[in-house]
Amino acid sequence: MVAYDFVLIIKDFKKEGMVNYQKIPQKLIIYDGHCVICNGSVHIIARYDRSGLIRFTHSETSLGQAFSSELPPGISADMSVIFVDNGHIYTLSDAVIQIAKYLRFPYNLLRLLKILPKKIRDGIYRLIAANRYRIFKRREQCMLPDARLKTRIIQ
Repeated sequence: MVAYDFVLIIKDFKKEGMVNYQKIPQKLIIYDGHCVICNGSVHIIARYDRSGLIRFTHSETSLGQAFSSELPPGISADMSVIFVDNGHIYTLSDAVIQIAKYLRFPYNLLRLLKILPKKIRDGIYRLIAANRYRIFKRREQCMLPDARLKTRIIQ
């Protein structure tokens, strides 16, 4: 799996006072708030998260944009879920596999995707991401979370 260090982001938050860098959760998912698949996934992850520690923010928040700006070329928050896990950033299929480590059955079985070569996993991920609005349409507004999920979303 590929993980990207986010030390630069923490320094920027501290330096510019955008966000208290100590309040960045250890486990954070940055997702496309207009994507039906992404919104559905957020609900599933929140429900099956064993620890209850995973937090969520959509890619249009200041926190989401700050992490997005640190991604390597060719990867953007509108084409990949971003998972920040204890100081590392995971994208594309690596993010899915890393998130699955924290979920209960049956979603923890997504970890088995790791047996596929990364090129194939990421290719399938990119194909779905590129066609998700065509298949499922685009939400014009971000989802309204229920009371339980609301406490886990960072605005």
